[in-house]
Amino acid sequence: MTVGSNPFTTHDVFNQSAPLQNYDLFTTNAALTDALAFNLPPPRVAAATARLTAIGAELGKDETLALGNAANRHPPELKTHDRRGERRDEVEFHPAWHALMTLAMKTGLHSAPWSDPASGAHVERAAAYLMFSEVETGVLCPVTMTYGAVSALKADADIASAWIPKLYSRDYDSRFIPMQRKRSALIGMGMTEKQGGSDVRAGRRIAPRRAMQSVLQRQCHQRVPRRMKFDLIATLAATIVRLQFGRMTISRVSERKGFVLAKLDPGRR
Repeated sequence: MTVGSNPFTTHDVFNQSAPLQNYDLFTTNAALTDALAFNLPPPRVAAATARLTAIGAELGKDETLALGNAANRHPPELKTHDRRGERRDEVEFHPAWHALMTLAMKTGLHSAPWSDPASGAHVERAAAYLMFSEVETGVLCPVTMTYGAVSALKADADIASAWIPKLYSRDYDSRFIPMQRKRSALIGMGMTEKQGGSDVRAGRRIAPRRAMQSVLQRQCHQRVPRRMKFDLIATLAATIVRLQFGRMTISRVSERKGFVLAKLDPGRR
């Protein structure tokens, strides 16, 4: 016990844990390392462990953890007009957000298992994703949407040929310019229901036969600002199935849900 001249000094405190900083998020997580070894093909374990150890060390740095803290303390700001009073409708993100997006894309969280579809690639990506969530989860929204939408985009050869190379790129590009001039692209989500839920089959929104842009404008309950940090909007809706029985036609809502993709208007960016 030490007591100084300051009357408010009592004693030194020793029963507190040390600050959690500058540590490896992978090798210190026994459950994660064991799960990886169990689920990966044996020939991939050693190389994946080396890659994930490097990622875990990068994520555990003081500087990286500080980025996550800053990104949460400084939420996105909606800028409706510029200094001349002209409509802008742009969402500004703190530099820490961009730094984390750069790291996430460099790591390949958004597309690595698709661009390099080796056995066990999705498992390795899941391990890196889990570690990144310990630093900051907001950036994982566009990362997750991009990762999840790649297979849907591949269903249309024309869309895939234009977008897939941009989605595979690991060079984060936050500029508000048409996708064709960007180094990379990201996908965001548009909600069509008043309240989102875990069971997407319970959605009641119908996608009528009209332009997709019109669908988003008239039917999406949750609008998505056009200048968020993505280049494509993906949303879910049910379709109408028409069954013909002789002269009688019956229309019903399909059980199957599908992506409705609406490209952001590059002319307004």
